[in-house]
Amino acid sequence: MMSRLKIGFKDLLLIAVGLVFAFIILFISLEKTLSSLTFSFLPKSSFFESKRSFSQQEVLPGDFFYSLKMVRDRISLLLTFDPLKKTEKLLSFADRRLETGKILIEKKEEELGIATLLKAEKYLERAMVQEEMARKKQKDTKPVLEKILKGAEKHETILLKIEENIDITKKGEIEKLLYYPRYIYQEARKRISG
Repeated sequence: MMSRLKIGFKDLLLIAVGLVFAFIILFISLEKTLSSLTFSFLPKSSFFESKRSFSQQEVLPGDFFYSLKMVRDRISLLLTFDPLKKTEKLLSFADRRLETGKILIEKKEEELGIATLLKAEKYLERAMVQEEMARKKQKDTKPVLEKILKGAEKHETILLKIEENIDITKKGEIEKLLYYPRYIYQEARKRISG
């Protein structure tokens, strides 16, 4: 007689988590491969000839792949232990969220755009926290502070442009967001000088 294989809930959950993790690794690998390929047979305006990588192509909040990108980013941060490298990643994530928020606002999805811009500024703020951790470990943080300065300037410039073009009822929310890059710029400048 054939014995029945019993699979419990914990076993199914473990299998599901394993499959999700494997899919994320596959997605990251594909993204890196596709973003490095050049397809000369495609027209210049094609998806693959864009300056942005596969993971940055119009995948906006609400899309299925956007959730995967967020999971990928969180896993990437969890697996980065060096505070300087983590700072670099956070700056990259901040810039990507800033661009996504800008696109959403241009598409008149202002509430979602502003929420995404807030996440961008929070990533910028977290980058400063990681820089401080690296400094406490006696690491040379001046190069990363220079990047933070440039990032804060970029964020302020883009937020000001958004503020010029956004509905008047949302201008106050953008003004609140401007606090982040302005404060971060001043704080980074102090750390470089001091």
